[in-house]
Amino acid sequence: MWAYAPVTLKEALLSPVSWGICIMGAFFGWFATTVAILAVADIQAQSRVLIEGTSQLFGALLTIGLLGRTLEEDGTSGFTQAGDATRSGPQGRLLGRWLGAVIAGVIATILIALLTTLAGQGRGPEFHYLLYTTIM
Repeated sequence: MWAYAPVTLKEALLSPVSWGICIMGAFFGWFATTVAILAVADIQAQSRVLIEGTSQLFGALLTIGLLGRTLEEDGTSGFTQAGDATRSGPQGRLLGRWLGAVIAGVIATILIALLTTLAGQGRGPEFHYLLYTTIM
């Protein structure tokens, strides 16, 4: 079981799709906090909630996508039968893949939240162009 978790993490680190999801999540989080048109009362709390929600969403997308891709690769690989014949069996393989995908998703969630927070430091919450446009 434990052998599959680092392999899944390595596949996540080497995959351009994983990095694309992280960059997309950071961009959408930054965009949501910059154009927060409903932020008229407590802007800092709303920004924190937007960053948390966006990073968790993209972390979950990464987890589900990575788990689906690795399990699909396991279905077509000849190594799967040899790995399932070991002591942990198919349940250990599934649990190891799941554990590696969840760890990769948690790391991506933290990375997206950090990138979004760092990107939002340069601009203050006073830039609400869309809100000003709708009011006019």
